[in-house]
Amino acid sequence: MAQINLVGMDKAVVLAALYNASKPQGMGFLHYDPTPMSIKEAHELLEEGTYFDYFKGRVMKIDLSGDTLNTWGYDRDNGDGAAEKAINAAVQNHDVNNAEIQGKHQQATQESAVDLEGHLSDKSSFQTEGGIPVFHLGVDGFAEHLRPKIGQVKGKLKANKVESIFMDCLFKEGENHEHIVEAKGPITHVGFHPDRLTSHKQEIEEMLQDLPDDFHSSKGGGMSFLNACMDKYGNQWGEHQTMEQLFLLGMAIKKVECLMPREFWPTLPGGMPYYVIND
Repeated sequence: MAQINLVGMDKAVVLAALYNASKPQGMGFLHYDPTPMSIKEAHELLEEGTYFDYFKGRVMKIDLSGDTLNTWGYDRDNGDGAAEKAINAAVQNHDVNNAEIQGKHQQATQESAVDLEGHLSDKSSFQTEGGIPVFHLGVDGFAEHLRPKIGQVKGKLKANKVESIFMDCLFKEGENHEHIVEAKGPITHVGFHPDRLTSHKQEIEEMLQDLPDDFHSSKGGGMSFLNACMDKYGNQWGEHQTMEQLFLLGMAIKKVECLMPREFWPTLPGGMPYYVIND
């Protein structure tokens, strides 16, 4: 059972560091907030209480009432030695959300989301363990609410990422346009730099994979441009401009096709084309 001596330490620093490094777990994803905790917020929380079980979806299991901290519960859920590592990182760097703490939180949150996704169909049940009946809470009844939260963590499709890659693939002033890669969308006709486009190919494919199943050739066979504002987890990720940028990138790497000639678009919903992602 690990114990950390807190004498002489600012408990607000300890609390903020442990919170920022911890992960959401299970049903905690329903309340997960990725915003890091500041020392000021930690001070305010400690005025209200010193025991933290789950806070904003993150598993804590810590009691800061005394001069020592029992880290058993925190380390059980966040990894061996996790509490000591987070506190040391905050003290040494004079920063409760430094790169080491951020990295720990992000990696653990990704792994926790993947684990939860694999249990979304689990039903609640009673089991006998050592002669004692134990109730196991399943999450299948909450799957429709948990899936978008998982998507916010796992998803690769982000509007700012699409725009960043799109802009990077455009030609810069003075560059040779000899091997331009063209793509034409509902509004924009654009030419991409072939080398930078190729360098982003995997990222573009990963983002396209996060669009709903109806867009994929192996599943739905294609869907209206208008439906691309939502990702496959049920989160709205973008608006028309970034949606078009994504499809332009997809067409440029020959991963996306338009299903109907432009002259037929006026007959389609909203006058917008249907696209298919070739799996």
